[in-house]
Amino acid sequence: MATVGTVEDLRTIRDFEEKAGELCNPKAQEWEYAINSFGYCRKCKAVTQYEGDYSIEGCRTTCMRCEETFGEGGLDSELYTTELEEMPKEARLVVVRLQSRGVQTRLFLEALAKFIAKRKRGARHLQSSVRTLRALEKKVKAARESAD
Repeated sequence: MATVGTVEDLRTIRDFEEKAGELCNPKAQEWEYAINSFGYCRKCKAVTQYEGDYSIEGCRTTCMRCEETFGEGGLDSELYTTELEEMPKEARLVVVRLQSRGVQTRLFLEALAKFIAKRKRGARHLQSSVRTLRALEKKVKAARESAD
């Protein structure tokens, strides 16, 4: 099953490494390097981000704006399209720009900066915890030595 995701799917260092490799590969297809995928929701009448699951059994697309699922087990699949030729001209132009490697690279770098900041906060918290535990260790050792 192929899955089209969003920036939220970048959760691990490995996820970032894989996506960076795809972004840096000039031969990578748009669906390979995309951080966020965009389509046209006829219910919202707007270009929106989407998540999709595509397999032999069927296809499901979820609009991230109205949170409706289209296709298998959801609303009529004709209400959401990722095919440029099926979109209004204005929407097509917006999707082409948003799906460009330049915009996707910017989205990747923004997500990476947030990920790094989160990891740094975690590292500072870990260092603070270690210092607290070391202080407790010294305190207990000192109390044990004075009791001896």
